[in-house]
Amino acid sequence: MAAVGANAIGTAGENSSSLFAQGSVGYGLAHAALGCAVTAAENEALNNAADHWKKPGAEEAPAQFANLASTAITAGRN
Repeated sequence: MAAVGANAIGTAGENSSSLFAQGSVGYGLAHAALGCAVTAAENEALNNAADHWKKPGAEEAPAQFANLASTAITAGRN
């Protein structure tokens, strides 16, 4: 997606009368907007992947491990 967008901006930038002519504000803004869009899409994909792989009860795991470790170390004499 990023490569296609950057290519389109670059092609438009070759036309000196274009809003996106190289060196123009439009050229810089177009690249900035593309960067924002790509970053947002990547972050959304990462968040979705993290939610997909999240295991039920994962929030309780550290507390359960600490309790198990404490019991093992003290041989149950808490």
